[in-house]
Amino acid sequence: MFETTLADGRHLPLSVRHLIYTAGRGNEVLQGMISESFATQRRPLRMVMVKGDLPEVFGHAIQASSLPRITVTSHYGQGGERVWYIGGQIAEDGIERSDQDQCDAARQELKSLMPGLNVTKLQFASFLIDRAEPKQAAGARPSKPMLKRQGRIIAAWPVKLAFAPLLADQVIEQLDPPKGEVVVLPDDLPRPDIKAPPWCEVQQWN
Repeated sequence: MFETTLADGRHLPLSVRHLIYTAGRGNEVLQGMISESFATQRRPLRMVMVKGDLPEVFGHAIQASSLPRITVTSHYGQGGERVWYIGGQIAEDGIERSDQDQCDAARQELKSLMPGLNVTKLQFASFLIDRAEPKQAAGARPSKPMLKRQGRIIAAWPVKLAFAPLLADQVIEQLDPPKGEVVVLPDDLPRPDIKAPPWCEVQQWN
């Protein structure tokens, strides 16, 4: 049991049964505070974003490799336009490219994979991000979501966005709350802000 002070000066007692860390590369900081067993590794990516008159697509373009050529998920920008968020092989290869070169590579890839798509009317952007994972032997790529537990502390990494629901199920299995217990949070308890997605923070589209 400990107590925290809210912005309006009220004191809120908290009782913690489990601490769950899903901070991505931020788990590295927690590792230093808690235990070496939470060691992580990073794999840099240059993700691509495409904005314009696009159909809704969620899918992979597969190849003779453990990685798809591209992975596409569909979202919406601030103006309501559809945005494709593209990863896969192009994101891994893109770490050696500039933003402009990555956008040009994405244009060519979409022309090749979707010849009916008019890429000249689309806008492209890219950004660098680190994929954080539990440390593997020789830096190998994890093939499934990862969860590590030490006492009441649980550190979790989805590894891929598609694995997030599976990871959530694994975390829930670890909690085992007392039967019949209902946790009710005060309606006026402050909630953290949700960070805007990267396609809403692009300063310049190509």
